[in-house]
Amino acid sequence: MNKKKSVTLNEQQIFEVKRLASETRQLFGVFPNVPIGSDIRLLLEKKGILLCEYPYPDEGGTHAYGNIIWFKNDNITFIGLNTSSYYDEQIFAIAHELYHYTTQTGKAYTPELELEDATTEKEADRFAAELLLPEEALKNAVADFCAFSVSWYYQDSAGYGYPVEVLLDSAESKHKRILAYAEALSNRQKRQISGHSERRLSGYDMYAVPDNRILRFIARIQCDWWLPYQAIVNRLFEEKIINESQYSRLYKIDCRAEDGLYRRILRNIDSEMAALLNKKTKTVGISGKVIETIIDNYEDGLIDEDEFVEMLFLFEKKPEDFGFKIEAETDDDLKDLCESGDDE
Repeated sequence: MNKKKSVTLNEQQIFEVKRLASETRQLFGVFPNVPIGSDIRLLLEKKGILLCEYPYPDEGGTHAYGNIIWFKNDNITFIGLNTSSYYDEQIFAIAHELYHYTTQTGKAYTPELELEDATTEKEADRFAAELLLPEEALKNAVADFCAFSVSWYYQDSAGYGYPVEVLLDSAESKHKRILAYAEALSNRQKRQISGHSERRLSGYDMYAVPDNRILRFIARIQCDWWLPYQAIVNRLFEEKIINESQYSRLYKIDCRAEDGLYRRILRNIDSEMAALLNKKTKTVGISGKVIETIIDNYEDGLIDEDEFVEMLFLFEKKPEDFGFKIEAETDDDLKDLCESGDDE
């Protein structure tokens, strides 16, 4: 999700990532125009991937969103999710790790790697963005945005301006209205407008749209599709909907600042969604299958009482929750670790 100028995917890599994201949606039975959002957890269950949620503390300014762990002998896959991150980042992190699972890439599948490969990470980020917000859905949203209200402003050689407000139902009506307006102008001005409208009709973009209007569009997309702000800005640039100058300005906006422009826009569009997506949930949880495995291991004598209590304690559960009466103290170091996850 980071802005990494040093790593650029080529056309073949982008094609393969898009194909994989589309196939993954088809596998889960999710159409391109349907948001996934928090339902991505259900997709993990379908794939038999175990999700472990825990609020790991931020150490030294570094912040891990998630990681995948694969136990080859048992063919078990865990995704560890850091719930100290914002909720929209958590969703993106799960989608990112799904790429590693699907392609069996990264340190989980190649333990000898000291660091994650930059290109693979870029592909995983692009996959996550394409999975959560497919190209088709994004371009349809942009088309609707452009078709709702488009402002045109023309200037002739003498310096006179001609503003045109066009409300559109379709590309065809747009073309007719612009040409109808052009009939009132000189032949030269008519040629200018006709030529410009042809360019715009060939594909929608936001090159001439003010930043504030784009921010409102991004906020609506975020409320509907649940991606982080920067991921949406990346998607707009990747699909050539905004240019590089717009991308640079929009990307560096502090989208989390409570009194910042974008946060105010998001709140006014949907206050509940704004609060949810910007919340560090700090939830603790694990797939029910894992809890069952822990209990089975205790009952089969594979772990002792202390280990049983401590493993349950990690996920805010106790033996008595499952009908066991065990008197055991929780390790102080373990308590300290759990409590450290409560810090901001």
